[in-house]
Parts: sequence; structure tokens; C-alpha cells
Amino acid sequence: CPSIPRDRLSRVAGFQISRLLKDLQLGADICAKNAFDIPLLETVIETYRNASDAGHADLDMTAIYSVPNETRGA
Repeated sequence: CPSIPRDRLSRVAGFQISRLLKDLQLGADICAKNAFDIPLLETVIETYRNASDAGHADLDMTAIYSVPNETRGA
């Protein structure tokens, strides 16, 4: 996977990580309310939450590929 050029990291072009997290959490809440267990969804939420906590909340969700491995749950 090619790296995102540094000059594009600050660009908020598409869907911000903070907004994606909100929507993912809504989906997780619906799953929990209906007794659905979706481990992959929890992993995705954790990955984006770590990126957000690392200061990337306002970046486009594709910035996840440029954050250090420790924020990706790897």
C-alpha cells in the first residue's frame, strides 16, 4: 500500500475520522441492542479510535494508512 504524501495528510477531503467513529458507534449500539456480536466492527472502531486519540480525528479516514502501527491495533 503506497504511503500518503505528507502534504496531503492535513487535507480534510472526504470523511473525517471523528465522523466515521460516530457512525461506527451508532452501528455498534444497534448491534448491541439486538444482541448481535460483530467482533470485526469492534476492531474497526478501536483502530479508528486509536487514530483519533493520536490526534488524527480531523483527517480524512484514509489517513489511517499513514498513522503508526500502534494506532492501527496491529
